[in-house]
Amino acid sequence: MTQRMPDRDDDRTVVTVGETAVEVTLDDARAMRDALLAYLGRSGDEDRERLAGWARGGVHIESDGVVCLGPWQLSGEGDGLVLRFREPPGPHYGRTHVASVVKDGGGWAVTDLVTERIRPRR
Repeated sequence: MTQRMPDRDDDRTVVTVGETAVEVTLDDARAMRDALLAYLGRSGDEDRERLAGWARGGVHIESDGVVCLGPWQLSGEGDGLVLRFREPPGPHYGRTHVASVVKDGGGWAVTDLVTERIRPRR
């Protein structure tokens, strides 16, 4: 869950991770994008160039508090933060990419990237 912080600038939000509220700024979001691009650059994933292209989109915080890195969206999932990108559906199935994001010293790091197949409804 995300929520816009009351009485604050539009450059920060709060993402709920388990029982913890994590404040995320626009600078954090930019650092997460850089971490995702660095991870993809080292990755052997066959779709890395395409995924990196999507990640190079604009970084902003929506009016409802959702952090967006192009079409990637930040959310709390389980006990961590994830960036999720759901591709437009193809003829046989769609795919969602989920990148785990962690605070790493003074910055951010992506520790894992998983692709999930989504079967279309029939």
